[in-house]
Amino acid sequence: MATLRDAEEDRRDISLTSTDDHDGYFSSYADPYVHEVMLRDWPRMASYKRFFENNAHLIRDKVVMDVGAGTGILSLFAASAGVRKVYAIEASNIAALCQKIVEQNGFKDKIEVIQSTVEDLQLGDDVKMDVIVSEWMGFYLLHESMLDSVIVARDRFLAEDGIMVPSRASLFLAPVNMEIFLEDKLEFWNNICGFDFTPAIPYVQHRLLREPVTTKLEQHQVLASPQTVAEFDLNTVTLVEVQAVSRCLTFKAEKSSTVHGFVLWFDVDFAVKQGSPLKNTNSQSSDGVNSQLPEVHNWTVISPSILSTSPASPETHWKQTVIILPQAVSVDANDAIGCRVDLEQDTTNKRHYNITLELVGEDMNEETTDDSIESDGEDHPVPCECEHAKCRLIRALMEKYDQEHDALENEAKVTDITAEMEAADTVGAEIEKDSAL
Repeated sequence: MATLRDAEEDRRDISLTSTDDHDGYFSSYADPYVHEVMLRDWPRMASYKRFFENNAHLIRDKVVMDVGAGTGILSLFAASAGVRKVYAIEASNIAALCQKIVEQNGFKDKIEVIQSTVEDLQLGDDVKMDVIVSEWMGFYLLHESMLDSVIVARDRFLAEDGIMVPSRASLFLAPVNMEIFLEDKLEFWNNICGFDFTPAIPYVQHRLLREPVTTKLEQHQVLASPQTVAEFDLNTVTLVEVQAVSRCLTFKAEKSSTVHGFVLWFDVDFAVKQGSPLKNTNSQSSDGVNSQLPEVHNWTVISPSILSTSPASPETHWKQTVIILPQAVSVDANDAIGCRVDLEQDTTNKRHYNITLELVGEDMNEETTDDSIESDGEDHPVPCECEHAKCRLIRALMEKYDQEHDALENEAKVTDITAEMEAADTVGAEIEKDSAL
């Protein structure tokens, strides 16, 4: 039985500062609490667990690489399914804890934990993997750019007939209503313990426009059928293809409402490349994982499943990512909503993507305009007097807020004056009544 002293000694063995980690990325993943969030995500866990359990006959006695192994749960799934060997590759110092967990569960002879990036990993030219598994997905699929490392691992180590797990990934976009969310974010500042904090509202608005919002949406907030922004076949996708994604999309509003922004989410598919494709398969597993997978050319779907992060699916730690528009747009049922969305790796920190979303008319082509609204970009003061589209719209929002605030103050003054006049009339009437007596 583990004791508090054992736990303290184990904790000292895990340094929370990784070497050669200029942006703090690996250091953040050295914290066990970060991994606890992911381990508690049952839809995430169930998807990988079901893949190894249901496909054990295909991967028995195979060699597996777990890219970004973390605390080692995917390596343990693979080892339990009967694979011959697992290379658990983890760049952060959580690798020390991973090693202890592997040993604690009796798999030290089958799972080899290696603290390294896959880019620096040296295994020998003749070492090839039958399976490469990774949970590489970030917010809006691409955040943190871990897919880059998975592609490098595939190109360096995957056997010619090897399997990528997951095998495909899709990124979706849809217009959304965020009325309740925005009311909560902005009206909160109206009264803080009886004090007026409304001067903070422009800064809150600025942040909502500058940075995507990670939150859990309800399906009723989605105003149109989602459109696909990007699809990646993990067996063939290149580093160049994930550096920048751009799509022009048109949505058909399903009901009259107000569009406050657009939501991004992703699905990943688990399939095995083996022979001819199967027809569509539909089922629902007891663990809440959606098991609907479309026909995929040249793929046989073995125990098909999709890990979905959509608003209609069980909640995951990824939730959904929302890009707030500078000004809300009213739509009627069947109205067309056109937009262009761009995601591009940041030139100074490739872990981050700059997301640009622009509303466009149906007749507009895919030419980039200077009036796009960037959710990540250069810092500007609030308010900013430059002519950048975002700054112009922030000024407009602030002016609108000032006008509404002035209108409310004037209304309050009129109400006070009216109340005073009514009170004076009441007092006058009572005086006249007393005089008559």
